[in-house]
Amino acid sequence: MNGRGLPLKTFRLLPDSLFGRLLVIMCASVGAPLVIALWIAPDDHRVSLLGTIFLLVPPVAIGVYLAAHSITRTLAQLTAEAASLGRGVERNVLDLHEHHLHGPHELRSLSFAFELAQSRVQSYVSNRSRTLAAVSHDLKAPLTRMRLRIATLADDFTREKLERDVDELNAMVQSAISMLRDLEESESVESIDVNALLARLQSEYAEMGRSVAVMGRARRPYLGRGQSLRRCLTNLIDNAVKFGESASVTLEDGQALRVKVADRGPGIAPEEIEKVFEPFYRARAALARGVEGTGLGLSIARDIALGHGGELKLRNREARGLEAEVVLPRG
Repeated sequence: MNGRGLPLKTFRLLPDSLFGRLLVIMCASVGAPLVIALWIAPDDHRVSLLGTIFLLVPPVAIGVYLAAHSITRTLAQLTAEAASLGRGVERNVLDLHEHHLHGPHELRSLSFAFELAQSRVQSYVSNRSRTLAAVSHDLKAPLTRMRLRIATLADDFTREKLERDVDELNAMVQSAISMLRDLEESESVESIDVNALLARLQSEYAEMGRSVAVMGRARRPYLGRGQSLRRCLTNLIDNAVKFGESASVTLEDGQALRVKVADRGPGIAPEEIEKVFEPFYRARAALARGVEGTGLGLSIARDIALGHGGELKLRNREARGLEAEVVLPRG
């Protein structure tokens, strides 16, 4: 039962499509009075009434079709725009009114308002990225001064501790600048051969003495940002080989392209599954093992997946290790 006391499962009385519902409503509105008229009419008048019904059916059907088409065409366009949100499809706000000249006034206003909101979100994200990049860049100067002052300390033990802290801060700043620069760059959408991309990554890791197994194949190229997608997968494979010394990559292709990267490492504590996506957060397992890193890899990977209209999910494997799954919708 829901909050209003209604059963969760209800019977569908009308078709699922807008056209079907309009057709049923129009036919019921026109047909019900005619059926009653046929029922009560004398026998000699029923033939003429039947003829009238057959004459009314074609114009009613055409009218329903035109009415439904004028509505559904704009709704379909609005659906496509919603699906493109976050996938790098940008439009000029000044051209939005010219872009939506068909359909009822209410739907045209809704579509324009949606695209205006999308443009504002894109502008906000871009401005925030530039601001954060500027702040991160400005941090480099005081870090340099700190390094110079630390070098003048006479106490070797204190100097070495402070130098390690400054090195860690510098690495975090450099990683943040690199992340923001990559997210800010407007890389064009292209056709990506995911099979070839994974084959190249597999070969590169083999040269470094790391085992990366690839299973499954993408049935066709994927439309996305090549360098961003490469970085997303590289970050996930890096984590797998750091914690499990090897990685297993599985490709599944259907309505969405799914890339699963699994390892046999220690996994992640359940309460940290979402926390590890926060910038600079490092899981307890990484700290305990002394694994180097800045805590930005998973954050960047998820941002890239979201930027393609997809998602990144983590789950602990039943036997041992962690599995990261990138879901990329097929447009």
